[in-house]
Amino acid sequence: MRKGLEKSVDFSVDANTLYSIYLLSQNGGELRHEFTPTGIAYDLRIDGKLVAPAPSAETALVKSAASSQHRLGILIRPDTTHAPAGKYTDRLTQMIVGD
Repeated sequence: MRKGLEKSVDFSVDANTLYSIYLLSQNGGELRHEFTPTGIAYDLRIDGKLVAPAPSAETALVKSAASSQHRLGILIRPDTTHAPAGKYTDRLTQMIVGD
């Protein structure tokens, strides 16, 4: 991982009714080290729009009534040169709910 590294995932929703897409971030938009309290912040974007997930709270991303395609992107923000080596994680849960 390094500053400026970006990864994305594309997904689509096939719907014939109103729906909402929510995201839950276990660490509130921060990758946490497996053994220390060290964290690495990242930007989260849905279709290019910046999203600020709160820790353990659902964040509304999209509300629509039509089938659609989306891109969820993650960008590492800080310089990670001096971050401890090891495994960093944040669990993201995406929910698509019919309204």
